Amino acid sequence: MAIIIPACTVIIILASIWIAKRRYQAARELHLPPGPPGRWLLVNTVPKSHAPFQFARWTEQYGPVFSLKQGHRIFVVIGRFWSLFVARL
Repeated sequence: MAIIIPACTVIIILASIWIAKRRYQAARELHLPPGPPGRWLLVNTVPKSHAPFQFARWTEQYGPVFSLKQGHRIFVVIGRFWSLFVARL
């Protein structure tokens, strides 16, 4: 009984590492437009106030279409109206 609990703990830790590694590799394989670099723990933080100004700065810095990572979700932001039509051509 004393060996079962540590063995289960090791299995859970290894499974968690394996799942995190697969998610990280899957996100790396996507061909996304450029975007602000994420932080290790916080990823990309979108400001609660004045968010449109931050999006405008990112549009100037990374181009009219850029990507953001929020946790396990990935957003592709279209910063300019005309780029929506150019991307469809």
